[in-house]
Parts: sequence; C-alpha cells; structure tokens
Amino acid sequence: MHENLPTADPVPIQNKAAGFVGLLCVYIFMLYSRVFEATMLIGVPNIYLMFVLSGLALLMAFFNGGVLRAAKTRCGILLLLFTLWACFILPFSSWRSESLKELVNVWLKSAAAFFIVVGLTITFAHCKKVFAALGYGAAASALLIAVTNRYYAGRATSLGSLGNANEVAFHIALGLPFLVLLISRVKAIYKIPLAGMAVLSLVLSFKTASRGGLIMTAVIVAVAVVKVSFANKFKIVAVTTVGVAMTLLIADKGQLERYKTIFNSSSSSAEALSARESADNRKHKLAQSLELTFQHPLVGVGMGVFVSAAAEMSKRRGEHQDWLASHNSYTQISSETGVIGFVIISAVFLFSLGPLLKLNRTARCLKLKEAQSMSLCMLLSSIALAIHFFFDAIAYDFYLPMVAGLGTALVWTTRPLIEEAQAVLRDTETRAETRLTRLTATIAADATAKSPTKKPVLNPYKLSRRRARSTK
Repeated sequence: MHENLPTADPVPIQNKAAGFVGLLCVYIFMLYSRVFEATMLIGVPNIYLMFVLSGLALLMAFFNGGVLRAAKTRCGILLLLFTLWACFILPFSSWRSESLKELVNVWLKSAAAFFIVVGLTITFAHCKKVFAALGYGAAASALLIAVTNRYYAGRATSLGSLGNANEVAFHIALGLPFLVLLISRVKAIYKIPLAGMAVLSLVLSFKTASRGGLIMTAVIVAVAVVKVSFANKFKIVAVTTVGVAMTLLIADKGQLERYKTIFNSSSSSAEALSARESADNRKHKLAQSLELTFQHPLVGVGMGVFVSAAAEMSKRRGEHQDWLASHNSYTQISSETGVIGFVIISAVFLFSLGPLLKLNRTARCLKLKEAQSMSLCMLLSSIALAIHFFFDAIAYDFYLPMVAGLGTALVWTTRPLIEEAQAVLRDTETRAETRLTRLTATIAADATAKSPTKKPVLNPYKLSRRRARSTK
C-alpha cells in the first residue's frame, strides 16, 4: 500500500515550518503527558492550556499549507469524510443536542490532532523530535500516574481522563514503545532514569489489574521480540523480566486473582466475582450495541448517544438500566454512526497500518536503522490501539487521529531517505555489474591468449591416398 501524499518542493516548506516544530513538540508532550490535568491537585484554575496550544498549532499548520497537505492524504480524507458523515447524520440522532456536543467538544478537537501533526512535521528530523516528545510525554505521564495514584476496588487509577484503570493501562501501553525508542537514542546518563520510567510504567500497568492491558502489553512485547535484532531481543526480555518481577513482588492478592480469571474463572473470591460480573456486563453491552447497529444500520442512533439508547432499550424490555458505555469502540461507532461510519474508521486503521508495514520492510532491506525503529514503534502503538478498541469506548478520543497522524508523517518524511538509499543501491549494483562484466571479459581474453594453437587433425584414409598419388 502506498500512502498518496502530495509532492511539493521541500525547501520552502521546510523553511516555513522550521520554527513551528518546537510548538508541535510542546503540543504532543502536553497532549500525551496530561500534565495540564495535574493543575487540579494544586488548585490552579482551568486556563484551557490545550485549547490554546491546539488553536495556535492548527493556525500555524493552516498558514504554512500543512492542513491542506494533510487533507490530501488517505487518512486525512477519511477523517474529513467521517466528520462530514457525523454532521450529515446529526438530524437523525435520537438526542441531537448530545450528538452535537460530542461532535464539537470531543471529535473535532481530537481530529485536529491529525492535521496538526501532519501539517507541522515536514522533515525526518522533525519527525524524530516529535517521537522524542511523545516518549518524554509517556515518561511524564507514568510519573504523574504514580504521584496521583489512587485505588478504586483494588485497581490503580489516576485523575482526569486517566481516572479509569483500563484507560490507564492502555495509555501506558500506547506510549511505552515511544519511551523505549527514546531510551535507545539518548546519552548513557539519561538511559538509567528513562529505563526506570519504563519499568515504573510496567508496574503501574500491572497494578491496574486490567486484563485488556495485560493482553496489549504481552502482544506488543511479543511482536517487538520477533521484529528486532538479537541484541535488542535480550534488552526487551531483560526489561520485561525486571518489570514482571517487581510487579509480582508488590502486587496484592486481589490484583493477582483478577488476572487469574483470564485462564480460570471458577474462583469464588470477591475479585474473581467482580471480574466475572465485569465480563458479563461487557457481553451484555456488546449484544446491545450489535442489536442497535442492526436496528439502525445506516445512520445509527447518533454520536455519543449509545448509553441513553441502550438504557431506553432496557426500559422497553423491563430490564435494569445500567447506563454503561459499550466497552467496545468498534460497535460504539457502528451503533452510533451506522455501518458507513464503521467502514470509514476501519479504513483509517487499514491505511495507517499498511504503509507502516511496507516502510518497516523497506527500511530493513535498505538498512535504514532509524526509519526501521520508528516504523516498528508506530506499528506497536497502532496494534495496542487496535486491541484496546475491543475493550473500551474511546472512538472519538484523540488517540486514533494522533496515531494516524504520526504514522502518516513518518511515511512521508522517510520517502526522501528511501529514494536516496534506493538510488545508491542501484548505482552500487550498476557499478558492480560493470566491474563483473569487465572482469569476465579480461579473464576470457587471458584464457584465449594463453591456450596453445591446435594443429588440424588429418584423416588417415585421405593421408594414405595423398601419399599414393605422390608415389605414382
């Protein structure tokens, strides 16, 4: 799969955006670290920091042509198409004001992340800085979660948007590849504290007792071990082993009991009963979301309206109204925006993962280590996002546009590197073929010059007749 990115003269664009990459790095760091939410701890009033940063970054991307450039990519077209579709189905929503609120206050702000990232990331050097900013954001986020750590039903949570244990585990899993990539790049003096943040992230993720988080972490570690070199395999296994050992030492019995229900749900402990109840609720909400999808296949029940629609369905049937989310982003999209919305978001995943897979293979063949590492980082985070979509209703949050934007920017900015490497490879192969041809010709000429001249072999019968004639 090829990402259809617009071609343009990179020099003037680079000059325009050179001063904006710092703003982009601050935006990415604040967006992922959630540091601005920590102001609630010290009583600082809401100063709408992210709103100001987003507006300023989007404005800069608009003036340097980055928004238009991002809108011409496949993922950009799909995200714009989904936005237009959400606007189109708004009049058909069962709760129009709630759908409008979800569209304006949640989705539009989240979708802006894609256009900001793609619009302000012009060169591969910019892309490396953005990835580093996200890695630092992941480290700061882990530290923030540790400082604001609170327990709900024996599960570690934080505050604000990370107030749910499952979302904490996912947030850590998504940022962990960027943190590991950052550790591989920085000087030795910074490796130890950042490695400590990585181990802390694993410990915090385990203490959330999130079974989905455990599955995500196990999958991305397994994929990473398969993809990296032998030396890096050892490093990943070593860090993972230390993290698991520490979590087993500090984890309480309730958290371990909850994890055991992945393999055995017959336990009668309070934690196991709570886990089974949670699983039953998820199955019930999944069935409801699928039923609503079949009932409203075209336009859905309205963006952000699943909870009320499912509660109304339960009321009509005389069932208990639990007022819970779908706990599945895929069916959340299909039930709220119809099958068309589901197809569009699925296509965003497809056109994000496809070019990244190709980039990873190409970079490995051309021995472009930086591009290979960064593409693997994006693949792991994309896999974590795709898995978490099965366990949580976060379809309209910033994660999908941000991941799609980072992947699109990486594919675009590595294109000149790949073309240059391919040109060097072709030139090397051409010169090698020329040298081989010349060497072959030289060897053949030498062999011809050194071989003795062979005398013609005469037929004995003809020779005897010739002698007889000469005698006569």
